[in-house]
Amino acid sequence: MSDMFEHAPTDAELAGIESPSERWPSTLAELVDVLRATFQRRGRDEAAAIAEAQQAVLAIGTYLGGRQIYLPSGESLQTALRDRRIYLEYKGVNKGELARRYDVSERRIEQIAAEQRAIHIRRIQPDLFAQADRGTA
Repeated sequence: MSDMFEHAPTDAELAGIESPSERWPSTLAELVDVLRATFQRRGRDEAAAIAEAQQAVLAIGTYLGGRQIYLPSGESLQTALRDRRIYLEYKGVNKGELARRYDVSERRIEQIAAEQRAIHIRRIQPDLFAQADRGTA
């Protein structure tokens, strides 16, 4: 049986392979820079913008750290953020107001509220049947 550590890769073989430990500091710096610039555009001075950006990244890292996530961009991201905002503002009796504010139908407001409620429930309540299915496979 061959030992998998018998042949150490050469520098040439490793060229072009970027380890995660080399990638994440760059991504972290980019994230802080994007947030800092956003906070500065909103009127924060540079020191406050840097501090707030670092606090935001720390909060994101505390919650999502170690996970691999997908984050959409463009119109998909804008729509997802709008839908979340609608859900947070939805009171059941303000469909008309929300429909006018977000330029969608009252029916769409109801659909968004139902979709977002289902997302919220999935986050806080694990699916026991899906876990049981995974355990038997």
